[in-house]
Amino acid sequence: MVLPLSDSDTLTVYELGKRNADGTDAGDDPNARLLITRNGKPVFHYALKNLPMPPPGDPEWGMWAVAMKAAHLCGESNDLLYLVFEAGNQGGYFVAIRQDGANYRLVPIMPVQQGRLVLNAKSPQRIVVWTVAPEDSGGCTACAKHYVAETMEFDGNLFKVVHRTRTKRTFDSFQDEPLVVTHRT
Repeated sequence: MVLPLSDSDTLTVYELGKRNADGTDAGDDPNARLLITRNGKPVFHYALKNLPMPPPGDPEWGMWAVAMKAAHLCGESNDLLYLVFEAGNQGGYFVAIRQDGANYRLVPIMPVQQGRLVLNAKSPQRIVVWTVAPEDSGGCTACAKHYVAETMEFDGNLFKVVHRTRTKRTFDSFQDEPLVVTHRT
C-alpha cells in the first residue's frame, strides 16, 4: 500500500516476509512495516510486530498483520492518518499516525475482534470503534453478533473513550468493510 500524505511525504506499507532460496514467498508471516519518506528519505519507520497487545492478547499478532484500509483526514489542528490492520478473519488493530513537528508518531487506538472503525470527515479527531461483544466473541466469524461501540476522542496524544454502548440488535461481520468514512455534521 502506498499513500501520498503531502507533496513531499509518502506512506508505504510493505511486508518483509520470508523468502525461499528461489525467491518465492515462503508463506510465513508477512512481518509488515510502515515507512514514511520525505522527498525519498525515511522519516518514520515502524514494525507492526511491536504493536502493544493487552493481555491475554497474542504478543506475536503483529507478525501476521496486513494492511486492509487507510483514510487520511485533515482537521483544523489534527492531521490524522487512520490504518486498519487484520490478521486472519478474526482480529484487527486500528492505529492512527499523526505528524509531530517534522516527524510522525504512531498512536495505537485498540485491537478489535471483527471490528469496524467509523470516521467522520468533518471531525477527524472523533471516532467510533466497533468490536464484538464479549459474550459473542467465541462464535463463528460469519454469524450475526452483538457489538460494543466506543466513541473516542483524540486529545493530541491518545484516544480516550467518551461513550460506550452495546448494540441491541446483531450484525454480521464487518470484515469486508472495516473502515467507513462519513460526512455527517
